[in-house]
Amino acid sequence: QVRELVKGRTTILISHRLAAVNLADRVFYIDEGRIVESGSHQELVSNNGPYANLWRKYIDSTSSLAAPPPEDP
Repeated sequence: QVRELVKGRTTILISHRLAAVNLADRVFYIDEGRIVESGSHQELVSNNGPYANLWRKYIDSTSSLAAPPPEDP
């Protein structure tokens, strides 16, 4: 839905939802009011910096939600 709204436009999206952020052409990671990293989602994940750490935590938290419950012994 967001892609359709911004198609063909320059759009600034401020979000704490990483699922939305990874759709952006360019991501700016801001910490304490300063841009500490910028690039595409893939570049930032590859750089292994603060954005990558946040992304890994997000992936870990969402994958644990989708995991099936443990079986009884």
